[in-house]
Order: sequence, then structure tokens, then C-alpha cells
Amino acid sequence: MEVNAVVHTGKRAVRVGKMGLRGQKHGLIAHVGLSAQTAPTRTPTVSPPSSSSCPPDADPMAALSRFADKMGYGGKFESISLGQGQRSAQQDGLWVCLQNCHLAVSWMPELERIWESWDTRNTNLHFRLWLTSYPSDKLQKEGEAIQAQFPVSLLQNGVKMTNEPPTGLQQNLLRSYQSDPVKDPAFYEGCPRKDRVFTKLLYGICFFHAVVQERKKFGSIGWNIPYGFNESDFHISIKQLQMFINESADVPYEAILYLTGECNYGGRVTDDWDRRTLTTILEDFVNEQVVTSPSYLFCHVAEVYGLPRKTEYQVYIQHIEVLMHSLTRCLNNTTTMRIECVTLPPDPPPEVFGLNMNAGITRDLFNSRVLIDTMLLVQGGTVSTGGAGEKGAGDTLLSDITDDILGKLPVNYDLEEAMCSYPTSYSESMNTVLVQEMDRFNRLLSVIRSTLETLRRAVDGLVVMSPELEALAGSLLVNKVPTMWVARSYPSLKTLASYVVDFLDRLRALQVTLLYGGPPGQAEGPSGNIAIWWTSWTGRGLFR
Repeated sequence: MEVNAVVHTGKRAVRVGKMGLRGQKHGLIAHVGLSAQTAPTRTPTVSPPSSSSCPPDADPMAALSRFADKMGYGGKFESISLGQGQRSAQQDGLWVCLQNCHLAVSWMPELERIWESWDTRNTNLHFRLWLTSYPSDKLQKEGEAIQAQFPVSLLQNGVKMTNEPPTGLQQNLLRSYQSDPVKDPAFYEGCPRKDRVFTKLLYGICFFHAVVQERKKFGSIGWNIPYGFNESDFHISIKQLQMFINESADVPYEAILYLTGECNYGGRVTDDWDRRTLTTILEDFVNEQVVTSPSYLFCHVAEVYGLPRKTEYQVYIQHIEVLMHSLTRCLNNTTTMRIECVTLPPDPPPEVFGLNMNAGITRDLFNSRVLIDTMLLVQGGTVSTGGAGEKGAGDTLLSDITDDILGKLPVNYDLEEAMCSYPTSYSESMNTVLVQEMDRFNRLLSVIRSTLETLRRAVDGLVVMSPELEALAGSLLVNKVPTMWVARSYPSLKTLASYVVDFLDRLRALQVTLLYGGPPGQAEGPSGNIAIWWTSWTGRGLFR
């Protein structure tokens, strides 16, 4: 009903901070289903027999090696990090994995030429080439041309695979329990006669791993510096936990806390306050009460944030999935939804992560901004590549935007005239401020004018639409200030339309100062007192 009201009346009746969560509940799940909201937590065991690229913070070699063994290529799989000598694998039908391709971007065009030379006469049908790389979207200059670092043809013709980190507390916990080594019965039952101690502390470390991952969503409130905590930190921590429990009569909590908090996870932390926060959070999940107290809670918001009373693996899986099952039942009964979602929210409150409700507001607003920006990108028109006679709706709109902005831009300031009228003087500091500000705005004005004129020519088919111009056009179509303008601009969070109005107001204010020495009605020239001069402008609303 709220959404319909917005559509029909055009009024702002949406709580911005809750757009993401409400959109999932009333839009995505209602029309698509719960499976569209929750991604599979298991690592895929069957991979397409072709090229692949992998995401950041995820080492695919272990999964790839297991897949090679499963397919009978365990002895025919070669893994090389920026090495040589794989040409023979092409004829012998082996598998080759080239790791860290983002570190050899200058060689990637050569790999593209090698790939283009392959055919059935010189390549064994069983040969497979695997590529791993961090995202590489930067541009490099070759002469006058600007090309992407990673060849587009390799990306288009290869099969892309990514194993993205899970989103949400429950998804993180499920991912930990449904991945190696936790899902392996030999590991999960690897502490005979101490299974209760091990399973409870294992769940505590899993919960801790999910919390430190989710705190990154809160920006600088969660961590002063974003850290790349990954599965390697988690795996070494739980293996050390098992080792200490098996080799010690009593659980050495101090040793576990030190290795996990100071070495495994803390080794990535560079900020002293973040390190203190990390160790303090860990103490809530690894302590004696976790094992001895049946009613211990990681967070007192709800009992679901406690520990199961039994030690079986499946019991923990069901305990983690309580929120998801509650959400599924919510869809079939509105009354049930209102009751259960109060006590079992699908989106954990900030208190679960050791933060207050204000941090949750900041997170929700950021997520909503990302959602709105994505929606704007989807609705943005397409731009032609510059060929004559190819204008579409996006090109027409783009031409209107560029013409409108160009028509409003004034000529650049005459700095020589400004320096003559307001020469540098020790007793008149505002003279220097005025001339320097006019010089800065001249540079920004020249950048805006030149980029818009070049874009206008590209839309008309007179010049080639470069990647920079495409980025500029995309920003204009979604009412966003282009990046190349931001690099020369004063700080601003405004949209494109508001930014242009604000920019023109600033130009007008400087022009009036140049002509009259201050705001209209102020007879004297620029005052040497910057505070008085600035107050006289802001009081008239010329600087906002």
C-alpha cells in the first residue's frame, strides 16, 4: 500500500533506511520466492570445463584441485603462479591454472594472441585453461589508445565463475558449517570425549567469524580500517582449537584467544583500537561460560543467539536456519509474520555485532543509497558508440542534458583583471583568497565545458566514444556528478542537477565580488577579515 501511494501521488512516503529490507520482503520474496533472496551456501563441486576467473579474498586452488581429482585429472593438473612452461599441456591434454593474472596485466594481451591461435589441430580436446585473478577494471594507456587491462575477448569467451562471500549473519554461519573442514565428520567428531567442549567453542568461533565480517557493512563505525578477513583465518583458528582441546587436559582459553585474536585475525589489523575491539569481541565467543552455561547468549536480544543444547552437527544446522524458517512461515501468514518477526528478525539488530542502534541507521541508509544508485543505473539509457545515424533515446536525452548545461556556463574569469583590481597585499588577505578561488573555479569550469563539448561531438558521431566519455555519459544519464568533475571540484554530495545549480551560484558570487567587492549592498571592498566577509555572503544565502 505504501508503494502504491508513492506511485499514484508522487509524494515521498518511503522510509529510506528500510528500502532494502522492505523491498526484499514485499517485492522480491513475494514475486520470486525465498530462494532468490538467499544464495546457496555450499561451494560448487561441479565446474564448467572452460576458463574461469575467481573473486577477491577467495583462494580457489583447494576446490579446483578437488575437482581435478574427481574428474580424474589429479595427476594432470599443473598450477603455476606467473611461471612458464605450459605449452606442452596444450598438446598433451592437461589442465593448467594460471594464478594471479592481475599481477601480469602487461602479458595478458600476449595470452589473448596465444588463445586466438588455438584450434583442433594444435590443441588436445581435453586441455583446459583456468585463470584466477582479482578484479581488474583499471585502464592503461598504450600510445594514444586506452585499453582495459584484462582482454575483453578472454572474458567474453571464457566461463566466468565467482564464489562470493555470503551476505548476512545466518548465511555466514551456514557457509562455515556447510564447507570444509567443518562439514567433514572426521573433523567435526575429531575430539573424542570432548565433543561438547569442541562443538560449542567451534560454534563460538563461527559466530565470531560472521560478526567480524558483517561489521564491515557499518563502515568506519564497524572498523576504522576495512580488513580482508577470509576463510583462511577461520580455518586455521578452528584447526588450532581442535589441536588445543585434544592435547590439553583443560581448555587453554588464553592460548586460543591469543592465537585467534592476535595472530590469525589480528595479524591483518593495523589499527590499535581495531585490535582492542577484535580481542574484546572474541572474548564474548570464546570463554568458559560458553561451555558450562546452558543459557549463555552471544547477544541478549533473543534466545536464538544462544547455543544449542545438543552437540550433533544437524542440530546446529537447524539452529542456524531458525530465522530462515521463521521468515518462510511469515510469508504464508501475515499475523504470524508480525509476531515472529518481532522476536526473530530476518535482519539482525546492530547489538548482535556489538554496536548500537545508531550504527544500524547508518548501515541501512548506506544500503538504501546503493539500492537507489543501482536502480538509477538500470533505468539509464544506452549511448551509441558514435556512428552516424545511430541516435537513440539515450543519445537524445544526453544531447539535451549537455546542451542545457553548456548553455548555462559563463565565460571564464579574467584573472589579469582580477589581479589588477585586487593586487596581492599583506594587509588585504582576501585579495589573495579571491584570486586563488577564481583560478580554481576557472580550472573546474574548463574541465566541465571541454568534457561536455567532447561528449556532444561523440554523440553526433564526430569523434570516437572513449571509455572516459562513456563513463561521463553514464553519470549524466543517472543524474550523478561525473568522476572527472569530482577530481577538480570542491566537496559535494549533491546530485547532478543540484550540483550544477550550486556551481553556478558559486560562480555568480565570485563574479559579484569581483565587480562590487562583496555582496550587493556592501559598498566597501573585500574585508581583510575572512570571517566577516564569509558571514556577509552566507547571510544572504549565496553560499549554501
